Amino acid sequence: MNNQAKGILITGIGVLALIPDSLIIRLVDEATMTVAFWRAGLSGLAITIFLLLTRGPKSMLSFSLPALLFAGCYAINTILYVVALSLTSVAATVFLLATAPVWALIISRLFLKEALNIRMILTVIFTLIGIGIIAMGSSMNFGAILGNLAALGVAISLATAFTIARASPNISMIPATALSYLVAAIAVTPFVASYTLEPTDWPKMLILGGALLPLATCLMAIGPQYITSAEVGLFLVLESIFAPILVWYVLGENPGSTAIIGGVIVLLVLSISNIVGLRSKIS
Repeated sequence: MNNQAKGILITGIGVLALIPDSLIIRLVDEATMTVAFWRAGLSGLAITIFLLLTRGPKSMLSFSLPALLFAGCYAINTILYVVALSLTSVAATVFLLATAPVWALIISRLFLKEALNIRMILTVIFTLIGIGIIAMGSSMNFGAILGNLAALGVAISLATAFTIARASPNISMIPATALSYLVAAIAVTPFVASYTLEPTDWPKMLILGGALLPLATCLMAIGPQYITSAEVGLFLVLESIFAPILVWYVLGENPGSTAIIGGVIVLLVLSISNIVGLRSKIS
């Protein structure tokens, strides 16, 4: 199996593991911060155990500055994702999350001084139009507005983490990911009213935090070693398509036609931009 096929397989499995995330969060009938605590804590624990078994204790005892910054950004992303899902629709959350590559372009331009070509500029403009339409299609109550802002915060913090990882290609960020989940769990502790889960919620949370999320996180951290970030971006677009469809099918959560139109614009713009970018690299 060549590197291209290996990268597609690894990243594809990672994205498939990520698709049920928002649905399971919806199905767990607990307070927002309780869900955030267990989702992050179990994921951090699972990845830490994996690293201790495969790489030994040293992998969790030494963190460089880029790794610590990455962990901080990922911890913010982890908390805000659950907050966003509790306040706005799954569709709005994942559509806004799909804008992470656009924010990564802007952050890379500001801090890494990477040049922006006409394709990137048009991608930013049309993605922002799509974001505006999603916002118009969302409920205008204060909670929904906060939810959309939290989802944008997820995209921006994730983009910042990816930019840090890109600027530090020789540093494995998997230990930093484990640290980020543990930090997120500790950070929400003061806001957790109860750590108790209903007996019916434990299997869902164990599947999500103990298996699916750690698997997705680790595989998507490994995938870019074999394929380009643009190709990884295409897989993330698939997650943004199938996650709201799954929630719609299981829970009947209809995001509304305006939010869907805005989301389709975002996904089409990102897909076309990635395809054009890949073709230019191949040629």
